[in-house]
Amino acid sequence: MLSSKSSNRVSLFSWVLYDVGNTIFFTGIVGLFFPLWVVTEMEGTDSDYGFTLSASMFVVLLIAPFVGAVCDRVRNLKYGVSACTLIAVFAIFLAGFNIEILLVGLVLFGVSFIFMNMAEIFYNSGLSLISTNQNIGRIGGIAIGIGYIGALVAVLIGVVGVEHYGYDYGLSFQIIAGFILLVSIPMSIFFKDQQKLSSKHAFPAIGLATLRQFFAGVRYIFRSPSIRIFMVARFWYMWAIGVGSSFVALYGLDTLGLTSFQIEMILLVGVIFAMPFGMLWGVLVDRLGSKLCLQLVLTGWAIVFLLAIMVPLFNWSTEIWWLFGILVGCLYGGLWTADRPLLISLSPEGFLGESFGFYSLMARFAYLVGTFVWAILSDTFAQGQIMAVGTLFLSTLIGLACVCMISNTGTRVINK
Repeated sequence: MLSSKSSNRVSLFSWVLYDVGNTIFFTGIVGLFFPLWVVTEMEGTDSDYGFTLSASMFVVLLIAPFVGAVCDRVRNLKYGVSACTLIAVFAIFLAGFNIEILLVGLVLFGVSFIFMNMAEIFYNSGLSLISTNQNIGRIGGIAIGIGYIGALVAVLIGVVGVEHYGYDYGLSFQIIAGFILLVSIPMSIFFKDQQKLSSKHAFPAIGLATLRQFFAGVRYIFRSPSIRIFMVARFWYMWAIGVGSSFVALYGLDTLGLTSFQIEMILLVGVIFAMPFGMLWGVLVDRLGSKLCLQLVLTGWAIVFLLAIMVPLFNWSTEIWWLFGILVGCLYGGLWTADRPLLISLSPEGFLGESFGFYSLMARFAYLVGTFVWAILSDTFAQGQIMAVGTLFLSTLIGLACVCMISNTGTRVINK
């Protein structure tokens, strides 16, 4: 029998390890291999990929708040994470078979994307269970830093498997699916949840209770100026960062003329810097505060998008993209290291899962709008991708302005 202290350490380890699988999905599948599969192997377009992301995000948009309410009601995060992850893994594994119809692959990708986002709602709520006010930034930063092992594995699959040994992208889907399943097992077994509801009537009543929780959460968010502004800010900056991360490979191929190997190597450089900087941001959050760190991160992202516009417009050497990879790597982990503690500090007891449901909802709504706009611009105008990046730059600035307007970072005590 594990002692309470040992149990907490194992719970922490399992929570951090899950981030590796989450990162390899969004880096390797969403940001790299699947869009390349659509364009290079299936002869699809930006819009095929973009509209699939938009449709998937629309589904997430509809159900995310209710998933957050269920999370608060049942208080059993690990089963929610495990069930959603298992469905996502199964879908992306099936997509790895020799599919000759693009639509089938797009549907399977959409299913995996939806359920990984659902798993993330349960997962994010777990941060408050394994941290305190004094170490929440460091723990979140450690998870982000170690999570980039997943991104490193994704790049190695591309460089070694796809480029050197000639594996097709379908096999890379299946390798990543197996890897996600492997690293998610510890959380499904060892993560220490809150006490589950004991009433035998809990499950028959869960639907009505969830609806009550949902509408109570809506009322609270609209009555709280700080959370309301935070949600608006998250819409704008996640439009920029989420969409930019998903289309960076296609932007490199179509606008910059980079090869898939060059894109993978630039990503590798970014991952190398992201791992230590994710942990560094965690230390800074604990020392400087989550709001200030989020402002610094968004300022850096504005510079990244401005650079992405200027390079093709002024015909600068593509060698500058090595600097781009380093800068993105330094900034990427700082976003979630800063904004998750900020939301936790603003959220009242009993509404944390609900808050993370809306946290997810705003990001997914932004993603839906952003991917739709990208798909329209990139296929309509001669320099459509550059114009699309321009919208990412502007949305980052709006998000930054909103964060500056948050006047109170909250006083919520976490696991004192």
